[in-house]
Amino acid sequence: MSRAPGFSPLADLPPLPRVMYPTVTISDRIVRADVTDVDGGDVTLQFRPYQAVRLTTLDCFLAPGDLPRHLEHIYWSRTSPWLDELTKALSEVDRTADFMQRAIHFLLPAGDDVLEVVGWAIHVDRAGAAPMSWPADDASSDGAPA
Repeated sequence: MSRAPGFSPLADLPPLPRVMYPTVTISDRIVRADVTDVDGGDVTLQFRPYQAVRLTTLDCFLAPGDLPRHLEHIYWSRTSPWLDELTKALSEVDRTADFMQRAIHFLLPAGDDVLEVVGWAIHVDRAGAAPMSWPADDASSDGAPA
């Protein structure tokens, strides 16, 4: 059963400029995106571990729910058709696996593209700020960023 996507901006990060083109690498089960925020600060984003990645041009991107077509923030959701699709595929491959329950669908503006990552967490290193990880690894997390 498909659930309506409920995307929210990731808290505690400044917006990303629309013209920002990240450098994206995938290595050792980590998706890394190096970006510049609107204040000109360098930001390294790591999605780990990840289950799926896709990069779509804005020409072919349909923003889910009520999100703007041109994103300026990093958005996250625990409910999306893509998560449903991946969860269904996992259950067909391994009926006992349940790790998709931890998965989060992230959306990131990437110039003329949108980067989407399904993973368990995002780790953010921003110049001049303490590193941040979300969600926290503690079991009391309710799924909302701090």
